[in-house]
Amino acid sequence: MKPIYVAITSFKGGTGCSTLTVLLASRLHYELNKRVAIIDCDPLQHFCSSLRTDEVRKKSEYPIIESTPSNALSDAQRLPEETEFVFFDIPKSGCFSLMWSMDIVYLPIEESMISCKWLKNLFQMVYDVKEKGSETMFRAFLTRCTANSTTRLWNIVTMAGVGYDVKILIMDIKIPEKKYFTMKQIDEKVCVSTEQPIDFSIVKKICIGQLENDLIKKSKLLINYRNKVQ
Repeated sequence: MKPIYVAITSFKGGTGCSTLTVLLASRLHYELNKRVAIIDCDPLQHFCSSLRTDEVRKKSEYPIIESTPSNALSDAQRLPEETEFVFFDIPKSGCFSLMWSMDIVYLPIEESMISCKWLKNLFQMVYDVKEKGSETMFRAFLTRCTANSTTRLWNIVTMAGVGYDVKILIMDIKIPEKKYFTMKQIDEKVCVSTEQPIDFSIVKKICIGQLENDLIKKSKLLINYRNKVQ
């Protein structure tokens, strides 16, 4: 059966898409024993594959494939048949045709006025594509939030003037500021690694557990649907 295609993407840099991609893939692989892979199709930085290069290689690690937006889907088709989840690290420049090929797309949105300037266009684009019959599930959440933040994503959506059925699930999730993440384990910071999962004691703190649970739940529904239509 075709694996679940997942992307965490944004059309604005600095929202932590690549970091969250690695964290979620590592959680599923090392803690839930899921067979995952990452297609790193951001040719400007290849964050995921460069992170793997800096780490000690382990036999139990999952594959990370360097690719480009135009080759990403064909590279994914060459993965082992038993692969259950494929995460696509899509560049912020937009690769719309690739995004519409995903089963689930997560959209990290910053809690700032800057987000309002591009949010309406993003939601309108998703609305137009969904109206044309796309089955991609879009789900949005807040990212880079301060510890005392009281902002809710619906507040930003309202300020952006989005008044129609946006066809995007607004999630009650807040990912903390970038300062909480590191490439090496230091105190209680989140270690971003392709060779080990996040320390369980801080999974809840940074809401990765909520993303993980949502992905597992939606993937089960999608698999059930595929089984029925076969």
